Parts: sequence; structure tokens; C-alpha cells
Amino acid sequence: MAALGTVGQLTLGDVGEMSDEEIDHFADAFPVLAVTPTAVLPGPYDPGGVFTKVNLWLWAGVAATGALALTRRRRRR
Repeated sequence: MAALGTVGQLTLGDVGEMSDEEIDHFADAFPVLAVTPTAVLPGPYDPGGVFTKVNLWLWAGVAATGALALTRRRRRR
């Protein structure tokens, strides 16, 4: 329960001050599930996904537009 951090402290209190029997009693009321993903498919926001590529090109466009604007501004002077 200490590994749960704030959630564990808010639900059980300060487990550092409790005895093992008290922690076992409280922990029985709060089942903890271990979830293991088995069939994870890549999504659009994963590295190399569609939105990642779109985001990269948008930021590259912003940088190129900014560089072009600075170049034009320096030429006017």
C-alpha cells in the first residue's frame, strides 16, 4: 500500500506507523488488481503514429515560418 503513494495514504492512512496486522485488515477491504495488457495496438498518438507525424510537420512549419519571417525582417533593415 505504501507503493500506491498518495492514494494509499488517503485510503489507509500512514501505513508507516501501522502494524502488519492493521495493514492486512485494511488492505482486505481494498482489492488491488494487476492489469497486464496483452493485445496493445499502436494508436495515432504513439511514436510514429499519424498524429505524431502531423504534429512534427506542424512544428516544422512553424519553425520554418518563423525563420522566414526573421530573414525578411533583417533584409528590410
